[in-house]
Amino acid sequence: LSGEISEAVSYVTLPAPHWASSMPQGDAKYVDVDGIRTRYFEKGEGPALILVHGGQPSAAGTNAWSWKVNFDDLSKNFQVFALDRLGQGYTDNPKTKKDFKNYFQGVSDHLYGFIKALDLDDVSLVGQSQGGWPVTRVALDHPDQISCLINVDTTIIAPQEVVPVRGIKFYMYHAGFLHPKEGATIESLLRGSELYSHTLNNLTEEKAHRTLAISRLPKFLKAAKMSKELGLNPLHPDFVALREDLLVDMASGQLEVPTLIVWGHNDPEGSFDSGFNLFKLLSEAGSPTAFHVFANAGHQPFTEYPNEFNRLVVSFCGSP
Repeated sequence: LSGEISEAVSYVTLPAPHWASSMPQGDAKYVDVDGIRTRYFEKGEGPALILVHGGQPSAAGTNAWSWKVNFDDLSKNFQVFALDRLGQGYTDNPKTKKDFKNYFQGVSDHLYGFIKALDLDDVSLVGQSQGGWPVTRVALDHPDQISCLINVDTTIIAPQEVVPVRGIKFYMYHAGFLHPKEGATIESLLRGSELYSHTLNNLTEEKAHRTLAISRLPKFLKAAKMSKELGLNPLHPDFVALREDLLVDMASGQLEVPTLIVWGHNDPEGSFDSGFNLFKLLSEAGSPTAFHVFANAGHQPFTEYPNEFNRLVVSFCGSP
């Protein structure tokens, strides 16, 4: 009122997103899958939809909670399930060293065992990153039980014209330089999430705290040690052979299930060309397939753009 210029600082607290309270641990369920105690979340009514996260036993941050921002909204159209894969999250590890050696076949068997244990049929499968391997293998082997398949940034099953050097360097950095030598911290885990993202949308400290808790579990420490000892990664000879069989099956037109390939254009793996190559392979083989690109998105576009991703799932896989 005096006409004098003044300065002030205003602090604003944004409301929590509607999915902030999704998937509380108290809602977790457990089922025996061929002797493996398996944690999962379930919600909604309608056709069955199973969300299959990525990573491997040496990655504490990938588990059923990877789908936290999508879970509740998808449950409005589906009976949606999100499970911890074999040896990840709070699901049991493989029982023996021999079982660890057969890990890649085991994760496929475990997913199908989960479907059988819950007596599900006409199932839609969504797999992200390494989760693309079991969902695609199950869709090939059991097309009568799978109605829809969505693969998200699934470099692991895509044709590779050259060795993905950028992806190798990316994961070598994660393995060797992301965390202090004493172990993971909240700060290093948040940094890891940022490296996977392009927009930094929907990254939370809650996830970092949950990941840190999992990384300190005796079962995780055992799984991480065994993974390192056996070299359990997509370059392992056993998986290379399984992948070659998968590519042969897809190239021969055996993937009958309608398939949507989703990719983040800015995936830090540098894998966008791999996504297009996978689409091209399936299209030329005569399989029913479509390709959707999220511009300005990293390795997990479903986290960066949950509303758009959820609408895509509903549109492609259908619901009443």
